[in-house]
Amino acid sequence: MSHTDSKIYAFGDFRLDAKERALYRQDQLIALTPKALDTLLALIRHAGHIVSKEDLMLQVWPDTFVEEGNLNVNIFALRKVLAEADGNQVYIETIHRRGYRFRAEVQELWEKPAEPQIDGRANHVAGDGQVLRSVGAQEKAFAPPRGFASALWPGRRLHAMILALSALLVIAAVLAIDYWPRHVKPVNGASNDRFLIGVLPFANLSGDTAQDYLADGFTEELITELGRLNPKQLGVIARTSMMPYRGTSKPVREIAKELGLRYVLEGGVVRAGSRLRVTVKLIQASDQSQLWASEFDRDFSDIIEVQSEVARSVARETFVRSTPETQRRQELAKTVSPQAYNSYLKGRVYWWMRTEAGYQSARAQFEEALRIDPNFARAYSGLADTSLVYGLRAGDPRVYARKAVELDDTLAEAHASLAMAAFTMDVDWVTAEAHFRRSLEIDPYYVTARHWYGFMLAYWGREAEAIEQLERARETDPLNNVILTDLGRAIFFAGQYDRAKEPLLKAVSLDPKFPWPHYWLGRIFEEQGHFQQALSEYMLADDRPLSVMNKDVATACLHAKMGQPQKTWEILRHLESGPPILPSNRALIYAALGQKERACQILSESPPEPPLTSANTIYAIADPGFASLRTDPCFQAAIAKVAPPTR
Repeated sequence: MSHTDSKIYAFGDFRLDAKERALYRQDQLIALTPKALDTLLALIRHAGHIVSKEDLMLQVWPDTFVEEGNLNVNIFALRKVLAEADGNQVYIETIHRRGYRFRAEVQELWEKPAEPQIDGRANHVAGDGQVLRSVGAQEKAFAPPRGFASALWPGRRLHAMILALSALLVIAAVLAIDYWPRHVKPVNGASNDRFLIGVLPFANLSGDTAQDYLADGFTEELITELGRLNPKQLGVIARTSMMPYRGTSKPVREIAKELGLRYVLEGGVVRAGSRLRVTVKLIQASDQSQLWASEFDRDFSDIIEVQSEVARSVARETFVRSTPETQRRQELAKTVSPQAYNSYLKGRVYWWMRTEAGYQSARAQFEEALRIDPNFARAYSGLADTSLVYGLRAGDPRVYARKAVELDDTLAEAHASLAMAAFTMDVDWVTAEAHFRRSLEIDPYYVTARHWYGFMLAYWGREAEAIEQLERARETDPLNNVILTDLGRAIFFAGQYDRAKEPLLKAVSLDPKFPWPHYWLGRIFEEQGHFQQALSEYMLADDRPLSVMNKDVATACLHAKMGQPQKTWEILRHLESGPPILPSNRALIYAALGQKERACQILSESPPEPPLTSANTIYAIADPGFASLRTDPCFQAAIAKVAPPTR
C-alpha cells in the first residue's frame, strides 16, 4: 500500500497519522503491525461504504498472493485495539459474505506545510488547523488534537520531529517484542522439519448438553482439516488421544510434553438458532505463548468455511504450506448442505461411543443426512464404518463404501472402509491393500486407515510392514489402546515376545479393564512358558463367544500345554454346548491337544454368520497357536481359499 498519504484521520478518541504511520488514542501510541495499519487505512478511506474482502486484500497485499485468513487476523487485531468488545462503539462491521464497513464518523486533517524561513525564523500563519472534509459523515469544525498530533501544527516543527522519531522507536520496540518472536520462522522451522499439533476438545459454550455433539464434532472435523494441510510438514494427534484432556487443568506445556506437541489449538463453540460462534486460539507449547486467536460469529451454514479458515490460519502461523489438493477439498466441502452436515456430525459422535446404542443412533443420523443430501459422500462413508463394526444389521459396508468413492474419490475414509470390507468380507487382499494405500495417499494422518492396514498386514504374514504401519498409527494416536493392542499383537506374531509386551502394558495402564491387551499378554506368557502369569492375564480378559479373544479358549489351550488335557476337554465340551464360537477358536483348542486333522476339518467349516466370513481361517494364518500345523497339507488345504498372495 502506498505511504504517500499525508492526512491525519480522526475518529472517536483515535487519531491515525497516515504519513507517520502511527495510531493514537488521545495521547497514547497504539502498537499495530504494518499490515494491520494498512488494513485500517483502507477501511477508513472508504468509511461508510462496504469494502469487499478481495479489494481489501488487493490494497493491503498488492503484489502478493495471500489467503483470506491473513485479512481475518488483521481485522481481529484491529477490533481488539479499537476496543469493540466493550460494547461502546462498533468501528468495523462485518457484511456477511461481502466484506467490511468502517462505521464511525471520520474527519480528515491536512498537515500544514512548513513556512518559509526568514533570518532563521518561521513566518507563522495564523490558525491551528484546517478540516478538509468528513468522510461518511456530515462536515463539521474540528479542534486540533492534543499531544503528538498537535505538534504537526505551525510553530512546533522541531518538537514534532523529535516526537515523531520517538514514536517510531516505540513502534519498532513494540513490534520487536510483540510481533517478531512469534511470527519469524525459527531456524529449526525449515520446511522439512515436521512437527505435531494437538487440538484440545472444544468446549461447549452453550451450557446445554444437547450441544455436546457440536463441540465434539467440530473438534473431530478440525483435526481432519488440519491433517490434510501438508502431511510432510504437519502431523495432527488423533481424536482418541486428545479426548482424555477434555476439561483438564493440566498446563499446555505438560500436555505437549506427554504427546510430543509443538503447538496446541483450543477453543469453544456454541450454536444459537441459525448463528454459530466459535472462539479459537493457537498456543506455542514451549513457552505457552498465544500465537493467534480469533472469534467467528457466523451463520451456521458457514461452519465448514470456519473450519477451513482456522486451518489456514494455523498453516500461516506455523509456516505450513497447504497443498493444492487441500484447497480443492476445502472448496468442495462448501457445497454440502448445512443441515445434512449437522446430522453427519451427530452420527460421527454417536459412532465414536462404540456401543450398540451408539451405532444404532449413528446409522439413523447418517441416513437422515442422506435424506437431506443424497449425494453426501461422507454420510455414505459413515454408514460403511457403522456396518463394519456393528454388523450387517446396519447394511452392507461394501455398498455404502463404493457409493462414497463413486461420489468422491478423494475421500480417505471411504477408501479405508472399502478396503476393510474387501479384507473381512471378500478376503480380497489385493483390492484391500490398493484401497488402504489410496486412503493413506489422500490423507497420511487418517489413523483408522493406517491402523486397519497394519492389522491386515499382520495376518498377511508381513509382520515388519505391519509393525511399521501400527507404529506410525501410534505416533498419531499415542493413547489409543486398541492401536497399542494391535501393535503388540503384530510384534507377537513376529515372535518378538518381550518387545510385544511394551505396547500391551501401556494399553493396560491406560485402561486396566480393557480386556484385549490382557488376552495378548496371556498369549505371550503362554508361548514363553510362564503359565501362571498367562492364566492370571486370561482371567482379566473378557469372555466374548464370537471373538478371537476368548478367555475360555485361551485357558483350554493353556491347560493342554500344562499337561492337563482333562481340563481342556471339560472346557471344550462346555463351549460346544453353548453359543457358537468361531471355528478358528475351536480349531485352536484341537491344535493344542495335538489333533491336527480335526483342527484342519474345523477350519474348513463355514463361519457362524457374516461379516465374520474371513475370521474362520484368516486368524489361523499368522497365529502362533497354529505353528505346529503350518506345514501339514491338510492345514494348507483348509486355508487355500483365503490365503494371501505370496510376495
